[in-house]
Amino acid sequence: MANKTQKFQYIDSLRGIAILAVLLVHCHFYGRNQYPSYFVSLFNHGDLGVQLFFIISAFTLCLSFDKRLLQEKHPVRNFYLRRLFRVVPLFYLALIYYLFFFTGSDRSVLAIPTAINPLVILSTLTFTHGLFPSAINTLVPGGWSLAVEMGFYLIFPFLFRYINSLRRSVLFGFVTALAYQVFYYLVYKHPVFATPLLWQQFLYYFLPSQLPIFLIGFMLFHLSTTKFSQLKFTQKDNIFIQLVLLLTIIQLASISIFPYHFLYSLLFGFGIYLLSIHPTRFFVNRFTAYIGKISFSLYLVHFAILKYLSLFNLVDFVNQGLLNFSLRYLLLLVLGTALASLTYFLIEVPFIRLGQKLINRLEIEH
Repeated sequence: MANKTQKFQYIDSLRGIAILAVLLVHCHFYGRNQYPSYFVSLFNHGDLGVQLFFIISAFTLCLSFDKRLLQEKHPVRNFYLRRLFRVVPLFYLALIYYLFFFTGSDRSVLAIPTAINPLVILSTLTFTHGLFPSAINTLVPGGWSLAVEMGFYLIFPFLFRYINSLRRSVLFGFVTALAYQVFYYLVYKHPVFATPLLWQQFLYYFLPSQLPIFLIGFMLFHLSTTKFSQLKFTQKDNIFIQLVLLLTIIQLASISIFPYHFLYSLLFGFGIYLLSIHPTRFFVNRFTAYIGKISFSLYLVHFAILKYLSLFNLVDFVNQGLLNFSLRYLLLLVLGTALASLTYFLIEVPFIRLGQKLINRLEIEH
């Protein structure tokens, strides 16, 4: 494995690749988009960048939490404090902006709900919007992923305690993916407090759908901390592996056994593992690493930038479809990087440091 600096650079670079993919799909909502259908399919799959974020999040949390269990007196308390100071300040700033300056027509462009009511506001403030189909992705565009992340943070210490081996992480990952797929087939035609479209979106967005993705991060953690010579497979393990391979073959025959985003995420996991061994410069470089550092800010601000690009007619430049999209995407990336850099250094970094100071003080006092 590479040295420590390179190691963190490859993780940041993965976050950078994830946000660059997410920008693709949202940039596609604006302006003229006339290009071959395979480009449309490619851009629409940019939303899988969120799953890449989830895998990296779980992987890095496992790495840091494992280390801090040995270093800190109250690692669980400190874990929650770090998450709060990392996420809440910037998210609340974004919430204020999108509440007062993002109109119903702005939301309709992104195909998200336009109705903002007390339930939507209160649930988003408390990060419980992931429980409500009408709120999960309404007030803050893309806010569904934050609802899922915060739900995952809530149960992470418990998961880390009990999913304590590669064997368990693989078992829980595939079982939860299969269980979700069964649940989906049972309920997707029976909307609860939502229109059929909102209900199907909710079933994709909410935590049970994404939990198997986080567990791939657990697999990577245990894979990175376990020597192959130490791996022992029982007869039950071999039967389970054969069953998974059989189900995967059935899936490839267009009979859905596992959620499609879980299968894509397994490929991401494989790619992440390869990059951890050999961080090729095409993916791991200063550009992707820097974009990865500011990715949380960039995720929250890019919707606002797209709004103003559209408002000032800066989404279409030439008649050639792919070139037109590329120019729009490049402009979004340049402006987004500039604004996200400001929010990263002026908001994210100071609050992360403030949270660490509080933790240091509490560790000394208790």
